[in-house]
Amino acid sequence: MSMSILGSGLYTITSLSGEGGAAGVPPTKPAFQQVVTFPRGEFPSQWKVIRTPQGTYILSTMGYSFTGVEEDRVNATIYEEQNQEWIFTSFEHQGKDLYAIELTDRSKAWTTDNPNANARAVINAEPLRTTKSLPPQAFPPQLFQIQRVLE
Repeated sequence: MSMSILGSGLYTITSLSGEGGAAGVPPTKPAFQQVVTFPRGEFPSQWKVIRTPQGTYILSTMGYSFTGVEEDRVNATIYEEQNQEWIFTSFEHQGKDLYAIELTDRSKAWTTDNPNANARAVINAEPLRTTKSLPPQAFPPQLFQIQRVLE
């Protein structure tokens, strides 16, 4: 399990939980809203991933410039003061382009709350759970496939 380096650019973020739905926000525009996964094939969001000089990442999607955590829920927001930076922890040994998306202090990671692929799942922030094996294995609710979108 190691911190991974992704270049800045557009990516899709897909949950490994259930049948794997794309992470995003509904196309409404309040000031902030919770990040969810959509049923497979529905509404694939693109995420702008910006790598900072410190090696952390700023994530934005659908007109929301920032992503943060409030009350253990991952939100997309227009408010810079709610922004939190992220790191991507590689689990490539479990599959191609697989990562945990963690706060920079590694206290919490994106976690889907519903393994049913036919329904939206809320993305919460919870401590990363892994097996004690070498290399450690992450569980599907905390694994996301992050793939670059060809521009």
